[in-house]
Amino acid sequence: SRLLGSALAPAPTAAAAPAASSRFRLTGVVAPQHPGDQGLALISVDGSPPRVYRVGAALDGELMLREVSLRTATVAPAGNSNDPGASFVLALPPLS
Repeated sequence: SRLLGSALAPAPTAAAAPAASSRFRLTGVVAPQHPGDQGLALISVDGSPPRVYRVGAALDGELMLREVSLRTATVAPAGNSNDPGASFVLALPPLS
């Protein structure tokens, strides 16, 4: 069949696991006004109704809310992990 122009079918690949950040949706923030103050974030996990989380609170399993700014919230592994590749930033949708 290769002589007649038939190409080999590509081997099926395993579907990639969804990114951890796709499970979370940021719907609101209360950013700290002074350095050292803790912010709050309104986050929905796996499509559930949004809940209020304070900086340092556990979100789901081994993830925690690390930081809140004006329009973003940073989620990172709980504990002393400073691996920048393990954390991700959730952002509010742009204003219309």
